[in-house]
Parts: sequence; C-alpha cells; structure tokens
Amino acid sequence: MTFAFPVVHLGGFRGGRRGWTILTRTQALDKRRLDASIGDGNSRVESGRGAISLCRDAVRTDTTRDAIGEPARGMKIFLLSNGAAGAWAHAFLDKISAASAAKPEIVVVDGGTPRDVLAALAVAPTDVLVLAPQAPFANEGARADVSIDAVRHEAQKAILALELARRIPRTLLLRPAETAEWPRLVAEILGEPSSDLLALAEPVPAEAAAPSAPPPSPSLLRTYLAPLLAAAGPPTLIVVAWSRDCFLYGDAPGEFLPAAVEVAGRGRILAYGPYMPLPSGRWRATAYLGFSADIGSMPFILEADTDAGITRGFFEVKQGGIFTLDLAFEVTDPFHPVEFRLVSQDSALEGLVSLIEIRLEQSSSTGE
Repeated sequence: MTFAFPVVHLGGFRGGRRGWTILTRTQALDKRRLDASIGDGNSRVESGRGAISLCRDAVRTDTTRDAIGEPARGMKIFLLSNGAAGAWAHAFLDKISAASAAKPEIVVVDGGTPRDVLAALAVAPTDVLVLAPQAPFANEGARADVSIDAVRHEAQKAILALELARRIPRTLLLRPAETAEWPRLVAEILGEPSSDLLALAEPVPAEAAAPSAPPPSPSLLRTYLAPLLAAAGPPTLIVVAWSRDCFLYGDAPGEFLPAAVEVAGRGRILAYGPYMPLPSGRWRATAYLGFSADIGSMPFILEADTDAGITRGFFEVKQGGIFTLDLAFEVTDPFHPVEFRLVSQDSALEGLVSLIEIRLEQSSSTGE
C-alpha cells in the first residue's frame, strides 16, 4: 500500500522524555531518503543477537591520507587486505623491507577478531596503515541477491579498516581505479621513492582493478556499505541508511518486515533489527514512519540498543501521514550489532504503520 500524506516532523528527543507531539509540518520529504519506501522487500534476515565474527580476510580500498613522512628507522606498517590486491601489496612491501636500510616491519592483519586487532595496536603503535580493495563489494560490482548476512560480514571488515585508520597516523588507500600508481604511492608513504625500489614491483593483477562498468548495487550496499568503505579515506562524518527490508517483523520473529504492519491488538514490538554494526561515536537517527488514516491517537516508543545502553524516545501520533522522528544515541563498541525497536504502547482496534527507513548520521567520532 502507499501513503499519500504530507510529511510531518515529530521532533527530536533523547531517552526518558514522554509526551512528544507533532511540532512542524513540512511540504515534502527528500525523495532520496525514501528510495527504500514502502514496497515488497526481497531481503531476508535471520534472527539472533550477539557479536558477528570477522572473517580471516580483511578489507582494502585506497588513496593517501595525511602528510608523507621521511623514512623512519623502526617503522611499523599494518597491511589490511585480501584477494589479488592484498597479495600484490604484501609481496611489494616485503621487497621494499628487504631492500631498505630502514627495514620497516610489516604486519599482515589476516586473522583474529576486530577487538583483538585494535587491542594489539594499542600495545604496539603503528606508523602506517596500508589498505587494499576487498573482494566482493569494494567496486559496487555486487550481485542483486547479496544476503543481509554477507553485508554484515563486509561491514565488520570496513569498520575495522576505519577504526584502524582513526588510530594510525598515516593511511594509504589503494584505489582499484588507480592501480598504475600503486607502486609509487606505496614507496612514497614509506619514504622510499627511489626508482630502484619501484622496479621491484610486480605488475598489478587485472582482477585488482575496478571494472569499467560495474552493475548497479542493491540499495543496502549503496546506502550502508559503500559509505563505510569510503570512510577510511579522508576524515569525514558518515551518513548511512537502513531500509525497511533489513528489519524484522515483531509478530513473526525472524521473518522480514512487511510493507505495512497491523497495529490492532495489544501493545508490542512491531519491528526490530537490523543488528548491523556502526563506527564508534555519537549518532543521530532519523526514522521515517508512515501511519494510515485510521490510526487515531496512538503512543509509540522508538529504542536504539547499542553497547552503550538503550536510548528510548516516546512519541504520539494523532493522525495519519508520513512522519520523521529524531533520536540521538552513542556507539562505543564499533563491532557490537545495533538494534532498533518500534513499539506500540497501548492496545488498538485498527490502524497500520510502516517503518520506511532509518537514516543514521554521525555527529562526531570517538575522540573528537
């Protein structure tokens, strides 16, 4: 079904405050924020909570960040990558280390949990992070049937790359579209730009380069994973979006959320999920919610459940329409899956609600 109502902003809140009512009526809602609007979803999410493990192979992307320093004896380099690009970078770094008077130490991150990797970094500080593109999604060349679990899996790796980049002074992101420049970029960030060292580089494998015309990616890859992959580059605040089809149905746990949910019956959890990780920092969630004309006056709760605790906001709908609602929350553990819950507070005889999308904007990263 489709709601044809004006958009209304319900206001922003922090947890623990009741009685929020309609504050401002807007004329229209940015269409881009409703790309994942009401419709039949084709993604399915399995229920369950808890930390999601990281696969052995980690992420890679690329471009230099920060100033290029002079050679430093005792330099330590983290290499985070997989696939053909990772193998090329590892081989070239090993050759540079063997030929260089400085003998930089190369640490290849290819195992362990993300938390263990960050803990090791805290014990032994690192000078340079080298990231090479990770296989299936870095170039947006993903199939249309990518599962939610696969997206979670890749998001964990992208967030590890981002958290490492925040902690390591210099980061080199090896972009698939710039493979011809990779040897020079690697040598320069290590302070070893001599032609003799550049000659040590093997040709970059063809599969490491970006495809000339990648097929369009599913919406969750575009609105969630792509911004995370890009965030390890020049420092920027992150904006992602979770569409309705990655949330779960409260009346049928483990099933995907339908386009519209019956409110009739007792107060209960109507929608929950998506158990996706977010980088550490302070965030503002904007939920886009649709209500049918027969909704009447009905109180609801929107909750954000992170490792830092539960942030809860109360709001009341008094008419049908499409509404936006803001909720501020914090993430301190970037590998903890985040859950939202939409809850009806009272019993109802009729009415429909749709969770269209939750847009997430990072207001600051940890340490700012």
